[in-house]
Amino acid sequence: FPVTIWCAAAAAATGAEKMMSRPMARPGAKASAVNFFGVKGEGTNVYFVVDVSDSMVESDKGGIEGYKNLKEKLGQMIRSLAPETNFNIVFYGDAADLFMPTSVPATPENKQAAMKFLPRYMASNSQRGNLTRNYRPKIQTLPAMGGTSRMDLGLAAAFEGRADTIFVLTDGKPVVRRAMDEKEREE
Repeated sequence: FPVTIWCAAAAAATGAEKMMSRPMARPGAKASAVNFFGVKGEGTNVYFVVDVSDSMVESDKGGIEGYKNLKEKLGQMIRSLAPETNFNIVFYGDAADLFMPTSVPATPENKQAAMKFLPRYMASNSQRGNLTRNYRPKIQTLPAMGGTSRMDLGLAAAFEGRADTIFVLTDGKPVVRRAMDEKEREE
């Protein structure tokens, strides 16, 4: 199945905000047009993959208040989804937190639950990063030896959730340290 991935960090530089994705629809699903920080896409199973690493609240990015604005915009996008569109939210830092174990229809009840889920993240200087660590990948990911920006886990969650459209919101500073295997050392 086709998957469209948009990265909001790169959108302004690439002009991707003018592009639209046209994924194949799931039976009985209704695609929602989503405008995510100027990047437009359309999907029937939309995943929002959001960075909660420390670099996201640096002072040049607006700090905690800037991240609050990000969550407000994310909430607007979720509220705009058609009820027949499925969605999920993945917050990734040194682990990954899922809003729901699998994507859910964008019903009023699920949208309201998402609005209650969002405020907990990056709420203050003392409450940052991952909170639930409730995602364990079924597919093999790179082994990491620390790091605060495991985008690989966020994307793995979206792929395992069979997303047809993925919006990645990040500052583009992945910080993952992992050990090289023997083959990599030889190469």
